[in-house]
Amino acid sequence: MKKATQLLFLMICFATIVNAQYYYLPYTNNPGQNPGGLNVDSEYPYGGGLTTGWARLDTGDAVVPRWSNTSNIPFSFNFNGNNYNQYKVSTSGVLTFDLAAVTVPAYSNAAIPNATIPNNSVMIWGISGNGTNDEIVTKTFGTAPNRQHWIFFSSYTAPGTTCYVYWSIVLEETTNKIYVVDQRNGACTQSVTIGLQYNTTSALSVLGSPNINNLSGTNFFAYRQSVL
Repeated sequence: MKKATQLLFLMICFATIVNAQYYYLPYTNNPGQNPGGLNVDSEYPYGGGLTTGWARLDTGDAVVPRWSNTSNIPFSFNFNGNNYNQYKVSTSGVLTFDLAAVTVPAYSNAAIPNATIPNNSVMIWGISGNGTNDEIVTKTFGTAPNRQHWIFFSSYTAPGTTCYVYWSIVLEETTNKIYVVDQRNGACTQSVTIGLQYNTTSALSVLGSPNINNLSGTNFFAYRQSVL
């Protein structure tokens, strides 16, 4: 894995090592770059300028946090030693492979592990889908066996504000890497928890959680090419 340069936005890469353990690398890079260079779409809101091909997973306006419907991954993705083809996402920024999970994480985030987070979850916990334009959309880029499946929190809300934020969770085929991408915002200040939770007693928390602030700017064409 190549090293990225220049601290301009936050991207976290999770990669499996022996016995399904994980480590993270804080990836930062020049403006105009996305992991692998596969996603070249702009950061416009869904239905308001975003490139075609994105599928809506949640329509926003969720005053009370909720889970999305189950969504498919178009390839087998290995997380924590198990292969998955489906997931669901909360409007509070938590993706889980535990489809039976009922409790929805609150909009107010906390440190992990946390009893309200389901087993086998990835999170940008602390963003909010309570606005009318807050949508979760998905799209797969690339060709097998090197595709990326993007779960995009489009025009989401920083809790306690009316300011918009754009984040994505990216699942990568074959490598089984997970990227958390800080894409753009409306000059917000927010505090999120980024990490993985395996169960209620075991998690990987990115340094700075639960008070990680976004580093991205307001440019909706900011991230275009590979950082790897």
